[in-house]
Amino acid sequence: MDSDDPVTIRDYFLALRAADKELREADRQFHVERDRRYTELAEEREKRLVAAQEEVRAWRANANEWRGAMNDREKRFVTWGGVVGLVATAAAIISMFMMLKG
Repeated sequence: MDSDDPVTIRDYFLALRAADKELREADRQFHVERDRRYTELAEEREKRLVAAQEEVRAWRANANEWRGAMNDREKRFVTWGGVVGLVATAAAIISMFMMLKG
């Protein structure tokens, strides 16, 4: 049709209805695709969250193991109170022997 050709109202509304159907279908496809992408993003975030939680659990287990090893090591150290007690005991024993001899 040329731009000078008359268009009936019926043809005009049929063309509008066809265009409206196309727009609605394009809108529907847009929303379907958008929802699919948001679902993918949510699933990816969930995977990353689970992986991060596993890393935190592993880190905590290693930290607890290290803490336990450090506590065990510290139990083997001699404390200053223990050293002072040993020296005092040794001094008392030596002084007792000195008194017995002299």
